[in-house]
Amino acid sequence: MELSNVTLLLIVNFLHSMASGLILPTLSDHIVACGGNQVLLGALCSSLYIFNTLSTNFMTLFELGRKDSLTVSAYFAFFTSLVLVFFNNPGVIWLDRCIYALTNQVNWFSKEYVMNDIEESLHIRYCNLLDVSKLLGMVIGMLLAGHVHSNGGFTTIAMAITILAFLNIILLQYVEPDRRHLRRQLSKLLELPSECYDQLENLRDAELAAEWPMVLFLVVHTFVFTVYFSKHVYILKASYNPSLIIISYHVAYHFMLKFLCDVFVPFIQSRFRRRKSLFNLSVAICAISISALGPAPTLEVYWMFFVPMLASYTVINSLLEEDYFELRWDTSFREAVNTLQIIVNVVGPVVFGILCETFGASALYLLHIFPITVVIYLVWQWFYDEDLDDEVDPVSARRGEEDKEKED
Repeated sequence: MELSNVTLLLIVNFLHSMASGLILPTLSDHIVACGGNQVLLGALCSSLYIFNTLSTNFMTLFELGRKDSLTVSAYFAFFTSLVLVFFNNPGVIWLDRCIYALTNQVNWFSKEYVMNDIEESLHIRYCNLLDVSKLLGMVIGMLLAGHVHSNGGFTTIAMAITILAFLNIILLQYVEPDRRHLRRQLSKLLELPSECYDQLENLRDAELAAEWPMVLFLVVHTFVFTVYFSKHVYILKASYNPSLIIISYHVAYHFMLKFLCDVFVPFIQSRFRRRKSLFNLSVAICAISISALGPAPTLEVYWMFFVPMLASYTVINSLLEEDYFELRWDTSFREAVNTLQIIVNVVGPVVFGILCETFGASALYLLHIFPITVVIYLVWQWFYDEDLDDEVDPVSARRGEEDKEKED
């Protein structure tokens, strides 16, 4: 039976994500075992953030169709996986993962292909199916990672993801060529240096001191959770020293919970018309939960606090992405804060890696600066901040009026 283009892409996304799930829980231990250290792991996290950000624009530099771009991504996945089979040098592994991050756009090109191949009314349905196949592949790969590693070490995992990448190359040969090419986006990369310079100039000129408690909160929030999620495996090993099988299970649970939070948070937000109350409540829950994670005596207690921490973190990010402070922050100020957060995302993992290399597991106490910052922010909100009171804000009120008009 001949498979349709969409079915083939669903299988490709599943296998590609399964390969990512296999390597994610085991890579940091492998780099350390090969002679790397926490500084190198921090540099790897920062590099992956940069190259993931540039990846879409880089892959669309070439005037290729969506199928050809998918094939190029699959070939890069194959060769970067093959490198891991034969090379154990930490520097080579770092470069290999950076190249993979720069070319890893299988899911994005699959969605582009689907939207170009089927009728518009089915776009959302099939894009959601692609996301579900990506989730299932990632979770299954993570659940299997510990077992595969315990039976053959990291080399077996590298061989497994190489085989999965090779299967994807074969499957993509049966996908029909798309009808239209991608738009060339060379200008965005050429303009990147000037855009970075303009953002740094804007950051220098912005009067961040006028809103220093909120800016401090956003910077610390970005730093703590960038470090926390990038060092999740290290935190588990330093605190509880579980087996790699248990770690792979926990990483899979983390990924599933994150997906569920992303799904249910919009529902939670729709039940709150006072966004400031929801924001402050989420900040308080997040601070209490992350404070309890450190002294949690067992992994079961750890996960009992991890769930509300992740849910409240997702709510905070969702409100920030909606420009929660748009009522009083102008565009240049908001761009300056965004630039500051990007800098923290790049520098934070390296700084924390240096601290871990110097002080060991004691560096984890640095994560407790988040609750302290939350206290400062909430005190400032309670006593000094009168710009956003607890009445229904104009954005929520406007949404309520629109909903009422639809009902009428």
